[in-house]
Amino acid sequence: SACVAPRSVEVAQFSEAAMATFLEKVCNLLSGNLSTVMIDKLLGWLTPIDRDFGPFHIALVSASMEDDSATSVDLHEFNLDGVGLHGKVTVDVPGLGQHELPVNVSLDMMKAMLRKHCEVNVKDIDFVENDHADELDEGAIRDRGFMEDLGGFMAGAASGGMMDSILSVVNKEAVKHWACEKISEIINEKIAEQLGDEEGEESSEEGSP
Repeated sequence: SACVAPRSVEVAQFSEAAMATFLEKVCNLLSGNLSTVMIDKLLGWLTPIDRDFGPFHIALVSASMEDDSATSVDLHEFNLDGVGLHGKVTVDVPGLGQHELPVNVSLDMMKAMLRKHCEVNVKDIDFVENDHADELDEGAIRDRGFMEDLGGFMAGAASGGMMDSILSVVNKEAVKHWACEKISEIINEKIAEQLGDEEGEESSEEGSP
């Protein structure tokens, strides 16, 4: 029995040290000071966002990444390719009213170690079906009986297809510009919140000779 007590003390000391380490990690996580964050958390920062462009309204409500092998990212330096934002666009079509289409925005995000801000590059926008909207049913639109009242709009539909005519209302370049600015603003605000004074120190080092 004489050997039991020292062992119990050793186990107790180890348990206290392990618990202290665990609690420190939890406190850091809750205070938002960890430079390493889970990919899912970072993607969750990016949506929902929306914008009314007049003739059309876009709402991006979820985010994904093509490469799902990585589970975390260091906010000091990272390169995330194939980030996707998904949602729907509502288009006001002359003579046909409002129609909802799926919309997907593809972008990359990159931050260098000695750079304060993350760079966002919006690569493409497509209208492939996603979890938030179905693809346009052109047959259903034609069956609604508006064909004779659409004039020039339907002339375009006849030559290029109903989908092309409806999408001509959507200004893709304006969407790209908005998405780039909005995501840049969001991700850089979150980086500043997470890293705090660390980012200021890095920026000073970058500007020093």
